Amino acid sequence: MYTNGAKAYFDMLACTHRASRRRQTWIGCRRGRPAAQQPGDPSDVTAKRAYSFRHAEDMRAIMVQNGDDAKQVAIMEMGWTTDSRPNSPYAWHAVTPEQQADYLVKAFQYAKANWSQWAGPMVVL
Repeated sequence: MYTNGAKAYFDMLACTHRASRRRQTWIGCRRGRPAAQQPGDPSDVTAKRAYSFRHAEDMRAIMVQNGDDAKQVAIMEMGWTTDSRPNSPYAWHAVTPEQQADYLVKAFQYAKANWSQWAGPMVVL
């Protein structure tokens, strides 16, 4: 985006943050270290950080590097699926409803403690 001159054409960056079932994919994953691959995950190993709730930090770092530190990041489509049906394409990363509730609460707590200066809306789907 920045290479192609998009900086002047957006007010807020929106990122999708669907996470997988492993706890570290949303809280313990550090920038530059991909989250562990889940059984059935077809993604290339270099794409694993995209499954991390903390992927927003990666996007924020790119914004700061490009002088966009005054803009917010909107966390879109945030959440953990409970769809564990055998033929579901999401079954490989489904969590229990109890885990989903726990992860959502902790995600909001983490964002409040660490991202309050730059996080915008956080949308749960």
